[in-house]
Amino acid sequence: MGITLLYRVFEFWLPLLLGIFAFMWNGRKIIARILPALAIFILGLINIISVITPPLADRLKIGKIYLSEDMMHFSKILTLIAGILLVVTSAYLLRGLKRGWYFALILAIISFFGNLFKALDYEEAIVSLIIIFFLIVSRKEYVLKTNRKYLRQGFSWLLGLFAAVLLFNFLSFYFIDKRHFGIDFTWTESLYYTIHSFLLFQDNGLVPQTGFARDFEYINYFLGIISWLLLIFSVFNVKKLLFTEESSNDFEEAENLVKTYGTSSLDFFKISKEKHLYFSENEEGFISYNVANSFAFVLEEPICEEKNKGIIIQEFEDYCKKNGLNSVYYRIDEQSLFLFQPFKKQKLFIGQEAILNTETFKLEGKERKSLRNGLNTLAKKGYITEIIYSPQTEEILNEIQSISDEWLKEFDKQEMVF
Repeated sequence: MGITLLYRVFEFWLPLLLGIFAFMWNGRKIIARILPALAIFILGLINIISVITPPLADRLKIGKIYLSEDMMHFSKILTLIAGILLVVTSAYLLRGLKRGWYFALILAIISFFGNLFKALDYEEAIVSLIIIFFLIVSRKEYVLKTNRKYLRQGFSWLLGLFAAVLLFNFLSFYFIDKRHFGIDFTWTESLYYTIHSFLLFQDNGLVPQTGFARDFEYINYFLGIISWLLLIFSVFNVKKLLFTEESSNDFEEAENLVKTYGTSSLDFFKISKEKHLYFSENEEGFISYNVANSFAFVLEEPICEEKNKGIIIQEFEDYCKKNGLNSVYYRIDEQSLFLFQPFKKQKLFIGQEAILNTETFKLEGKERKSLRNGLNTLAKKGYITEIIYSPQTEEILNEIQSISDEWLKEFDKQEMVF
């Protein structure tokens, strides 16, 4: 029996546990982001359930000794709102939004005090405290920034909507007929009940006496809910990164840097018009890249002094994290791989580059036979090969351009660029 149990342990359970541990270790960053999001979702549900279920009578009596009924009622409403917002915020926290992390932390703190003050619910308060600790520990996982341009636009539009809803409610209460609620509202009462309905407080003392009054209350609550949902959406509104079109001065500066520090045959493509340019904030240099499907594809290494390459790569990595981009570096020399070791990048071998001296290159020798055969075949067909040394004349360049354009048009292709 003992031998059988040992066999089962070593044959199945131990490999299973080691596999689970390896999976969790490799995906620890993902887990570090998922767990707090799941935790605040659960906290939101706990808040909602705690509010809609009756409090314990003994704790309620003790609470009334130290707190007023208005304070306890306000805490109850605040806890309910925090619970609803926490459920919504969990989805944005899962995406890694920095603003979502701040919002979740504030709501968790509100939940802690709200649960204590509404009926001395210390169990829920302890859960809130634990989740606050989780959020603080995992704060570095949330770096994605909300686009400020869209945030400003959203809030300006939202303020207009809030003002319109509040004005509608105020005027409706002020001018509504007395028979609907049994109250002839003054302007102060209209403002009071407008704020109550907008904050979704149901215990406002109003008793609808007609069907129209009941519908009016439902409309007010509906407008309040829509307004608050739009507020949440505006806070977390994340658009794709907006790239300001690089000016001619940017490309001129990049071209000067290429002339000063460029050493690659592909430097020409780094300053073509379809590229995005990231200029270092601290050093003289830039990175040329393109964006596709949340990936920033960088062509080779930064254009700068050799000693500053690591600094500029670090800056660019921080820039990508803040904007929700994953960086990919294409055509990195083997001698420069050490620059990317601090970022734990995976490397993929895609080929080798041969560099030769064209002035000393010759066609003699057995290993050049295939090249000579190709040239002889072209000569038999009437083609003449000629080496044209730089600088090239405008006439030659125009002729080559026309041949290239004709070829692209004939085969229905486009010029390939990085």
